[in-house]
Amino acid sequence: MADTRKLLQGLENYQKQLLQHVTQIQQDYQHLEGRWHAFRDVYAGDAADQFKPGWEQTAQGFREYLLQTKQIMSILEERIESLRKVNQEENDLSS
Repeated sequence: MADTRKLLQGLENYQKQLLQHVTQIQQDYQHLEGRWHAFRDVYAGDAADQFKPGWEQTAQGFREYLLQTKQIMSILEERIESLRKVNQEENDLSS
């Protein structure tokens, strides 16, 4: 039988790393978005017209990635809580 304590520890470590990753991505994206808004206001011409749709596609990709990652984090939290309960119940039975 698998040691669920090790599984729980691994999931908690993964959750911590995922949270750090999402936080960093959000900060970096917000910085980049701010730079784009400042640049967009002064950028004009054919090059600007070609760049803008590409940026919008990239921005949408970032938003979707963050949304999906947050959904994964929510599911992960549910699984961790369930595993904590199981471990506590097993611990209570062995006491």
